Amino acid sequence: MGRATVGWCLVALAALVLQAGKGAAAQSNPVRNAAPTPTPDELATNAAWTYAQVWERVDIAALQLALINLKPEEIGSPLWPAPDALPIGGEALDRFAAALIEATLIPQCDFLWDRSPGPAVRLPHLGNLRASGRLMAVLARRSVDAGDARGAVRFLAAGYRIAGHTSMDRVTVASMYAGSIFQAVDAVAAMTLATGALEQSDRDELRAALATLDEADPFRGAASARGEAELLAQWMEGRVAVGALDELVLHIRSSLAGAGRMNIDTDAITPQVATLAAFDATLAESWPALEPIFAHWNDADTRALSEAFRSARRAELLIPVPPEQAQLFYQRWSRDRDAFRARLVGLAAPIPSAPR
Repeated sequence: MGRATVGWCLVALAALVLQAGKGAAAQSNPVRNAAPTPTPDELATNAAWTYAQVWERVDIAALQLALINLKPEEIGSPLWPAPDALPIGGEALDRFAAALIEATLIPQCDFLWDRSPGPAVRLPHLGNLRASGRLMAVLARRSVDAGDARGAVRFLAAGYRIAGHTSMDRVTVASMYAGSIFQAVDAVAAMTLATGALEQSDRDELRAALATLDEADPFRGAASARGEAELLAQWMEGRVAVGALDELVLHIRSSLAGAGRMNIDTDAITPQVATLAAFDATLAESWPALEPIFAHWNDADTRALSEAFRSARRAELLIPVPPEQAQLFYQRWSRDRDAFRARLVGLAAPIPSAPR
């Protein structure tokens, strides 16, 4: 295994989570930093450009705030208290929703964000995606409440596709945001299906939206784990290569403190990273304990996965993360995966016959 893939996905998780929803409106679309004006081909093949353009037409920060407390278990409840008001309404809301739906129909989504800051990277577009996905859930719920279950389908399908787009960043926080979007949308989908008003074509539309995701790993949990490992390892190697050892050691120390592992002699870290060769050797020793986590990620062998987490602790990795934190991410990911699979199976089943 090469140096660039050595590390564990949750090392930088806390930093990434903190950065995900922050940033001024001008900074919330990192794809804009790649090129101010996209080419026609870029617009047609990368949904990020369309999202960026659509978000710039509204107060996306206000929309995030209006939907920040939305919970899947509540939006799927008959007694759900719908938001009193959204920061956008009427024809403007109709146009905004229609434009978002168009963006979701583009298969690929890459915000081209700058990975060079490593654990300090900013991902403010994730908050925008989550707000957009939650809006689809709210609009679908409004349709159901208005007696138009079939009208909810286009919003639900778009919400499922937004969840897929969100997972394409290949970092763990993006995977968790994707699962969160799915849970909100799917809660309304369950209520919509329960009305019995959907026709086969409606169910097919929902199933087609879900089919854009990988059944084995719908929210790219394993890919995100590896992606974040690569991001962090590359940043570390860059710090060593330019001689920024103080910065690297500071990050390691803060990570150890955040992980509750201050029983480790952090002064011993400095000689470990004194040279690039020594740093490579330290990472290489850590990897064997990490690989089983990925090996068992997509199967049902939770006992083996739990043992892999425990082994990672025993290995005392360069930047150790409590196994409980890693397992929490896995548990959330597996919960969302199982819900996704259940919905896919349910939509494939014949429509229940109406009671006589």
